[in-house]
Amino acid sequence: MNHATDNSPVVEPKQTGKSLRDRYWLAVSATVVLTITLCVGISIVVGKAVKLSVIYGVTAQFEVYPADDRELLSWMEKQPGMIRVYVTRKPDAVHMVWIMSQDLVGSPPVPELERAFEGLGYQGQKRLERN
Repeated sequence: MNHATDNSPVVEPKQTGKSLRDRYWLAVSATVVLTITLCVGISIVVGKAVKLSVIYGVTAQFEVYPADDRELLSWMEKQPGMIRVYVTRKPDAVHMVWIMSQDLVGSPPVPELERAFEGLGYQGQKRLERN
């Protein structure tokens, strides 16, 4: 048998995929995106699961008041998240303090008092101070 020296050129395999460095950065980027997505998701779940009792207060002055504040008190007590509501009438203002349960993302929202006042007979709002 005659063994001749093979002088044929060495054929390098073609690179069909990305280089190792490109694959590394792709994996790092995917990991970062996944981590951020998980953190946001966990924040939303925890934000909605954790409930806090929050105290709010408002002092409002009007030109015209209804005879009493029972309807205002009743309306506030029916709002989502209400725990306790206090309404007192001063000679020139209505003062309200309430405790409501809210999650960390602010749900349920604070009631829209401006509309309630208008609908319940408080007319000519002069001042609305949130305490």
